[in-house]
Parts: sequence; C-alpha cells; structure tokens
Amino acid sequence: MKLVSKALAVIIIFSLICLLPAGCTKKDSTDKQAEETQVIEKGKLLITVSDKEYKEPIADAKIVIAGVEGFYKTDGKGQSPEIDLEINKDVFKKYGAELFKKAPSGMLTIFVTKDGYKDYIVFNRPVYPGYSANNVNIQMSKPEEGHSETYTLDIQYPDGIWINELVEHCRGIESEKNGAGENKIAVTVKDEKSNAIEGASVFIPELGIKVLSDKNGLSVLKPAAVTDIADLYPSMQQHQGYTVVVDKDGYMPAVVFDVTLGENKEGSATIVLKSAKAKGAEEYTATSQPYDKDWLSQVIASFHEQEE
Repeated sequence: MKLVSKALAVIIIFSLICLLPAGCTKKDSTDKQAEETQVIEKGKLLITVSDKEYKEPIADAKIVIAGVEGFYKTDGKGQSPEIDLEINKDVFKKYGAELFKKAPSGMLTIFVTKDGYKDYIVFNRPVYPGYSANNVNIQMSKPEEGHSETYTLDIQYPDGIWINELVEHCRGIESEKNGAGENKIAVTVKDEKSNAIEGASVFIPELGIKVLSDKNGLSVLKPAAVTDIADLYPSMQQHQGYTVVVDKDGYMPAVVFDVTLGENKEGSATIVLKSAKAKGAEEYTATSQPYDKDWLSQVIASFHEQEE
C-alpha cells in the first residue's frame, strides 16, 4: 500500500503542474492560448477545525491541500495560519475556453486528520480571489463504535453563477449526437413520482454531446475519454468522471458531476427532475455520483503520505 500511495502522490503532483497534450485539436490550441494569457489570481484561505459534538476547537489537526507541498497545523483556537495560494481554475478547462473564463472561483481539495477522529476530506471547495480570506469551517467526528467508516466526505460544487452558465451553454448545443467514444453511459430521466420523462435533453457538456431521452426516459451516450485533466483532484486519471446535464421544459435543470465508468467502460445514472412550478423551486439541482470507495482509500493514503 505504501508503494501505491507514493505512486499516487507522484500522479497528484504531476497532474497539477502540467496539461496532457494528447488529443489536441485546433480548438484545444485556441483554448491553450487563452489560458496562457490569463492573469494568475491569488487568494487567502483560513481553515477552522472543531469537534462536531462538543463544538470545541481542535488543536494540532494536520491540514493537507492538494497541490501544496507539506501540511499545516491548527493552533489552540482550531485555526490554521492564513494560507496564501494561487487560484487554480484548471478543473474548468475541460469545458472549453468560454466557460473556463467565466469561472469566478478556483477549486481545491482539503484533507484534515487528527488522532482520535475520522479523516475529513473536502472536494471541490470554491476559493475566490482577493484579500479577504476564504473561511472553511470543518467539524470532525470521532469514529462510531460498530461502524467501519474512517472518514467524513464533503463534496461541494462550483459557484452557482457558473453552474447557470453551464446550463445555458448546454441549451446552446443544437445538434443531437450521442458521441463516438469507446465508453458508454446510460442515463434514465424520471420525475419525482418515478415516471419516465420523454424528450429530455441529456448533455455531456465537456464533449458537446446531446441526446434526447426516449419514452422510457432512457438515453445512451458514448463519450470518449477526457484527456484534459489538470485539476486539483488527487489521482484524477484513475477517476474518469463526466458531467451530465439534463434539461426539459417545465422542470428544473439537473447537473450531476462525476458520473463515472466501471471496469467495463460503462456507467449509468438515474436523474430525477423536479418541477419548475414547485413553490420555492431553485434554478437548478446539483449533485454528484458517490465516489468509488477503493479510489477514495487510495486518495486518503496518498494524503497521509504527505502529512508524515
């Protein structure tokens, strides 16, 4: 496990400092030029760690940030030092230059560990540029007797303004195509009463794929592998995930992040659309498919390597 962990740590560092050149097209070249001219923005991060049950600060908790060497420790107030960092928006590159430019924040992954507590992992934490610190409050729990879970998982999503931009981008995809890739994702669209929804537009925006659901609510998409993965997710090359957006008149758009594939290069998702007429309805719903537990174990092991 130690050798695997070290290898994963190398993958993390490598994926954070370079872009994979495979599969470059003319559009890729244009996107790359736009990225090269961007101004590097900076921000501040302040993390406060406390006991979830007793609401007391936790001192000497170790904090690892993906892409940042070493680790930080909390003080007697449960606070990290104020951390200066570059705002990394690489997670948005795979969506193309337009959506990349519109991202108001970067994204990062935070890992916190403390003896006697379950590890705590925050994925996709939005971090905004500027002089004001991005405050992150983490409440750690102690392991429960009879339960084998050794970590707490906190999956967050991009800024809501950007998600709206993503939905509008999908609505601009006019022609239908299910893709010609080697992978297969079956998406079933239902309403809140589990009735199939026919004619819903199902997108994979990073590849420009659009398919309409049939009378059974089913659509089959065939995405190619996304090679432009230079974001802050640890060992992301082993976690090939796609974004699936579903849109239908009369319903709120649904955005599902990290729809992954199995060993046979096939994946599936059942997406429930909420009525847009519901009282207090949001502009969209955002969720994420559950992360693979074996992959998470590898990620946690790689973080522990870094804080030793």
